[in-house]
Amino acid sequence: MPLSRDFVIVALALVVSSGMAGCDSPAPPAVTEATAPPPKATPQVQMQPLTADHLAQIVGVTAWTATYSGGPIECWLEIEEQGQATMPKRIPEKDSFGAGSVNPPTEGTILFWWSRRQDGQGGQLMIQAPHGSYGYGLNKDAFTFGWRGSSEQPRVIGKEELKTGEPGKEFVIVDYDANEIVLDPEGGQKVPRRVHLKLMGRFPVKK
Repeated sequence: MPLSRDFVIVALALVVSSGMAGCDSPAPPAVTEATAPPPKATPQVQMQPLTADHLAQIVGVTAWTATYSGGPIECWLEIEEQGQATMPKRIPEKDSFGAGSVNPPTEGTILFWWSRRQDGQGGQLMIQAPHGSYGYGLNKDAFTFGWRGSSEQPRVIGKEELKTGEPGKEFVIVDYDANEIVLDPEGGQKVPRRVHLKLMGRFPVKK
């Protein structure tokens, strides 16, 4: 008896579906959890105490401070200029701060600073110590004020080194070396200027 066309189609469909049922179907792709972005910092403003460096920047002062103890101290400023002559070679010109003082303090603070006026018309250089102080007026072209640019190399003495200075022996408290940066578009032969400041100290020999 010949098979009908509809029967053949149904049979083939059953064979195909049974064969597919025995095959391994591909595993569905693994689902990964999305990584949460890191929490953002909360915007905030926090007040901080004003430091000496911040204050110096505000008022336009370049300053150093040193403490001493264990005996009275004498100090003075030595100045070397190249390519200009705008300041004395020594402050004070004779002797030193503290020399010959009656009952000088055996400990204290030394301040060395300078500032420039906001209008650019000069400034002031100052040395302050417990046994005396000295201020020197700077005109608008003195020191490094008349330069267009400069490079500075400051060096200061260590705290313990200052406290253990050998009596009668000179030592450097602050060493400041400034060199002019010459920007000459015409390629001239201008010699850069230089200012070298040394704040010196000495513990006098006990008599």
